[in-house]
Amino acid sequence: EGFWDRCTPIEYPVRISPDKRDVHLIEKLRQEASGIINWIIEGGIAYSKSALNPIPKAISDATNDYREDEDTLRPFVLACFDEAPGYYVTREEVRLAYADYCKSNGERGLAPKSLTRGLRTNGWVDRRSGNTRRWVDWTLKPEIRRKLFQTEPHDY
Repeated sequence: EGFWDRCTPIEYPVRISPDKRDVHLIEKLRQEASGIINWIIEGGIAYSKSALNPIPKAISDATNDYREDEDTLRPFVLACFDEAPGYYVTREEVRLAYADYCKSNGERGLAPKSLTRGLRTNGWVDRRSGNTRRWVDWTLKPEIRRKLFQTEPHDY
């Protein structure tokens, strides 16, 4: 979460075509260097006071879009699991489902520790029961469970 608390992508949608670019821009900027430095300092002081609070909607929307794009586990979770209070899946079941998902989609999967870390980052909670680690309040989608295990979901 720390990364996402600090990540504020800002889009620059304007692209100037090569034929419209100012070939003397560097010289013009050098002439205005002291004014540009003052403007940067003033902006830094203003930012330190407000820290973009509240964050403009365009920036928070861009951050959320970027976060979703970078979340490589989200498509796996959406394809294979349902939120199910009172149910659980074992870590082994999740690993097997993930291996099958990656194979079916031609993806290179994460190492088991990275998969565990990624699920925790996405709000999954695991508990120990005897020698088994369980992800609570999730269940495999019925078609995935049938494909992999041919069993019914676990409840508490």
